[in-house]
Amino acid sequence: SKNADVIVNNVGCDITEEVIQELPRLQYIHAAAYMLNYIDLDACKRHNVAVSNVPASYRSTAISEFVLAQTFSLLRETVQASAQVKSGVNDFRYFRGEQLRGKKAILFGTASGTKELIDLLKGLGIEIAIYAGSSREDPAHFGLSHFATEEEVFSTGDIFYIPWTADEDVPLAGKIDKSFLDKIKRPVYIISIYKHKVIDFQRLRELVYTGMIKGIAFDYFPNIASGDSRQPDTRKL
Repeated sequence: SKNADVIVNNVGCDITEEVIQELPRLQYIHAAAYMLNYIDLDACKRHNVAVSNVPASYRSTAISEFVLAQTFSLLRETVQASAQVKSGVNDFRYFRGEQLRGKKAILFGTASGTKELIDLLKGLGIEIAIYAGSSREDPAHFGLSHFATEEEVFSTGDIFYIPWTADEDVPLAGKIDKSFLDKIKRPVYIISIYKHKVIDFQRLRELVYTGMIKGIAFDYFPNIASGDSRQPDTRKL
């Protein structure tokens, strides 16, 4: 509505200067997320529009717990087990799964919330490694002696975690393309909450069918699913 005084937006669309100019009564924008990169902040200043967002501390906790929930869903097959219980059919194949203790998790990048996720995973007995690309951060900040090499990532990882970051591309795993997927040398789980610009669905399916990818969890973005985005719709998988 052109009479709007307030916008509450959860990364649903870009708020550009053109949008702001179409809303002469606009006084306030609240981003129901941590990221502000889809809002033209300079334009907001020029038009005296106040902007707020969700605190980073909430983002770190919410993302870490969401990723952990997806981990249990894949390795413990909780979705399938729930469906079995609701159907009244007791198929014990869906109540087995794999234990997390002893698995090795590879985190791609050092986005905000990485330390909190590491603490949760370590509490479950999961070994941690980070592929940081060209990052100049100190691995000791994350309780590690070193950052993983590309060889270590693909030859020793059991679970790949690809985080959300609005500020930069995720190193190595920003594109789930054939080049990335063909480097996988052992069966892995992939859990991603990143908006990938490229996903090779055909190659992903092939690796799932052959067992090289044991499970996949992608985040769901409504604007992608509705076609209002240049990113691929992960439901196509």
